[in-house]
Amino acid sequence: HIMVSEALLLPLRLTREISDAVHAKSLGNPLFAKSLLRQLVDENILRYSLSKKRWVWDINVVKSVTVDDNVAELMKHKLLRLPNQIQDALKLISCFGTQVSNDIISKLCSSSETSGDAITTSLEVARKEHILDHNDQVYKFAHDTLQQSAYDLMSSAEKGGCHFRIGLHLMSSGCHHT
Repeated sequence: HIMVSEALLLPLRLTREISDAVHAKSLGNPLFAKSLLRQLVDENILRYSLSKKRWVWDINVVKSVTVDDNVAELMKHKLLRLPNQIQDALKLISCFGTQVSNDIISKLCSSSETSGDAITTSLEVARKEHILDHNDQVYKFAHDTLQQSAYDLMSSAEKGGCHFRIGLHLMSSGCHHT
């Protein structure tokens, strides 16, 4: 947060939102954060306003910026360094796209051959690693590239098997739609 605040010559309270977005997209790597800030300036998303005499941005546009291949590769390597149990939980929820409801996770945990506690514990570790965000409604990948990286850790056959098992679990738990 301090790095972005100092780079923009603005107090932390004004840069918190953009700092959070830059941190999530760069996974906290200062070199990638600097590169992302440069990209935002080059694309005129982060620009200096002469009338306001400060840097300005649209946070929704900042959040929608696609990270470059170097950051995507960093994300994939970060996932590969995680214990297998956490990778498995991330692979499971990556089958739902960028987010999955807590209700679906509960249903998967209650009918899963894996302990429900193991899945939720793994997802909590992933949240602490800034891979996932979590609120009362959903688990959400901090970035769509993380979701794709988790999904790409599986072969085509594994993906098919995972989707099939998810369908069976949800059918057996009485969930007919997701």
